[in-house]
Amino acid sequence: MPSLALDWLLDGPYGLLVALVVIGGGTALNYLRTRREKMLSFRVRFNSRLGFDPPDAGNVVRLIGPDHTEIPDPGMVVARIKNVGRSSITEQDYVHRLGLTFPGTDRRLVTVDVTEARPPDLQDLLTGEGFEVHDNRIVLPPVHLNPGSEFKLVALLEHTSGTGKPAVQTNGILRNGRIFLDSDGRRLRRSTLIGGGLTTLLAGALVAVLLVGLPPDPRDDCAAGELTVTGSSAFADAVQSLAEQYMAKCRASRITVDASGSIEGLNELNDASAEDGPRRLTLADGRFDGGGGFPNVEIAGTLAVVPFSFVVHPALPVTDLPRAELARVFRGDVANWNQVTLADGTPGPDVAVRVVGRDTRSGSRSVIQKLLLGGGNPAPITVNSCAAANTETAVDAAIVCEVGSTGAVLDAVARYEGAIGYVDMPNAADAGAAVKQITVDGLGATLDDIDEGYPVWTVEYLYSYGPLAKTADLTRSFAGFLVDADQADEIQALGYPPCIQGGSVPQGLCSKGN
Repeated sequence: MPSLALDWLLDGPYGLLVALVVIGGGTALNYLRTRREKMLSFRVRFNSRLGFDPPDAGNVVRLIGPDHTEIPDPGMVVARIKNVGRSSITEQDYVHRLGLTFPGTDRRLVTVDVTEARPPDLQDLLTGEGFEVHDNRIVLPPVHLNPGSEFKLVALLEHTSGTGKPAVQTNGILRNGRIFLDSDGRRLRRSTLIGGGLTTLLAGALVAVLLVGLPPDPRDDCAAGELTVTGSSAFADAVQSLAEQYMAKCRASRITVDASGSIEGLNELNDASAEDGPRRLTLADGRFDGGGGFPNVEIAGTLAVVPFSFVVHPALPVTDLPRAELARVFRGDVANWNQVTLADGTPGPDVAVRVVGRDTRSGSRSVIQKLLLGGGNPAPITVNSCAAANTETAVDAAIVCEVGSTGAVLDAVARYEGAIGYVDMPNAADAGAAVKQITVDGLGATLDDIDEGYPVWTVEYLYSYGPLAKTADLTRSFAGFLVDADQADEIQALGYPPCIQGGSVPQGLCSKGN
């Protein structure tokens, strides 16, 4: 498959950049529900007639099909198909096979090809046995797609007459999953071709064209070099996924995500050398202004709303706590759950309280300290390990341990009776039945409940060493990639309401800078 012509078609400013896949309802709860489903997205990257400008250019340049005849009224569709969920889609998950249909009285497929598959072996599977091409319909084989696996279909059609955007329909049903097709993307001006010196093989059709009206994107989407991203462990998985996508597109880049905690990441960024600092970015749960102990650090962008959920051991019969009682627990004021008044006014069970907190390197800890404890200190550590009994202090004191990552919190809460901790809601949802999420005064960590007063949420900030404009090329490029609207559907699919949603609730929350 040729790359130059496709890159211009797909990435030029007049290419069809379809609006983001929207997962219904606008609430974090909906995001998380879809996140646990098998999710396949169709993004139509280009969908237009291929005309000639000036009109008499057709007398000089013709589009010739594989049967050596001219293709009348040609059109092209380029669609990206990607597993945007966290679960693999197996061959058995296809209730009805996946495909695309191009409605129209006379529309007919001339050639179809699969390109830019990730992993590359996927291309051979898709173009082998089971790939069907009908007059106006493509049917794909039931191929296994791991999370993040993707490919592009390039279809050349004839008899694409009329004005506006030709129709494209998706076919297929996934068991316990969803298939999304953006059918409301922005319309293109009619793409134009003029005769010239570029000859390229496109999906099996010989095309002699020079693309005009599609100049290269003035923004450099790729940069070479090395970059280290540190900071929040809560958001690390999301950025790791996006870093892999960037590196797959920009082969000369190397991005390492090393997230151990927001505060530690900010300290490392602030204390970096003048040579190393410009090759670093840091993620942090919440806003830390340059004067607050990090004079060399500046905000490079906002990425998403991060709601925090309180999780307990699944056997603990607690589902809802008043905010004041929850604060008592995390201050270490209670040793047994029977000292806690539940939301219904009854005492909790006769089970020792085991508080699983984050260490001082964590931005999550700062969020709890600020928004739940009113700036006060959380309970001091009483045991060296979350598995230990409380033998180092009075037996009537709370058992309090600290861990260094979101995953370690979930593991400890899932293991130990009476345990309670806090993690970002997407990671809590990923843990499934291993832990139990509880509500606070009847409110959960959703966008709707945040609007109603749910107290514990923040914004994921991206920080650079000094002004972003003065950092290394790869640092600027990847930062731009993260905050670009084109990545919002990826962030959303990972369970975080993205900041880049013009005029919607997440953008409003992000501007508050919690």
